[in-house]
Amino acid sequence: NYGVRGMEKFTDLAKDKGVCIAVSDNVASTAEDAAFDRVLDTLLEVPNATVVVCFCEGNTVKNIFSATKRRNMEGRFLIIGSDGWGNRLDVVEDLETAAAGGISIKLFSPQLNDFTAYYEKLKPSTSSNNPWLNEFWEWKFKCSLDKTDLKGYFKFCLGNESLAGALQDSKLGFVVNAVTTMARALHNMHQDVCAGSKKLCPAMEPLDGSVFLQYLLNVSFQSYSNDSVHFDSNGDPPGRYDIMNYQPIRTPDGNLTYDY
Repeated sequence: NYGVRGMEKFTDLAKDKGVCIAVSDNVASTAEDAAFDRVLDTLLEVPNATVVVCFCEGNTVKNIFSATKRRNMEGRFLIIGSDGWGNRLDVVEDLETAAAGGISIKLFSPQLNDFTAYYEKLKPSTSSNNPWLNEFWEWKFKCSLDKTDLKGYFKFCLGNESLAGALQDSKLGFVVNAVTTMARALHNMHQDVCAGSKKLCPAMEPLDGSVFLQYLLNVSFQSYSNDSVHFDSNGDPPGRYDIMNYQPIRTPDGNLTYDY
């Protein structure tokens, strides 16, 4: 159901602006290759329609690129994707020529430099307070930290593995803002309901969700990126996006690479 309402709104706006929609289709992100081949066949029914607007999850976009590559149709369509694609590298991995020229939308979320500094310093030997790090480390580097058991991997971790250079998740900033919003709303509610008590009072046990919602909607603050976080009458925060364009780039040494 991802993007259904967005697609409906896009269709209405396209009609208002006189934009012709030649065909429309839908496909599950988990569908087999044949389903994506069928989508291409549908698109090819109108030869002069070359732009595809896809309100899709990242895997759906990836499968469309895979289908165009599989059928030697790279570059036949310009794909415009939603934030399910964003600037994800996994969507275009090994499909660079098929994705070249594509346009996507990414929710505006600047990098958290403090988190990057913290993340890159993580080591199993010095982060014993993190119960999930060992499991993540073994998955990330495909090695076993247990020197007596390979656990299905082909090597033991050496200890010199590094998280430096990792690409930060584009939605990480929203996690920070969400936690901050919850904390501020709980703090404000506690001050009002518990009359200045430093402990949780009976009036908040259990928490009244409908009352708490009003405190959430009334929260406003400056985020880590100095942007205003607040909510309108519908409970929505301000909408802000980056427009991404995936393009081939010629490096100074003459090599060809691809990037957003």
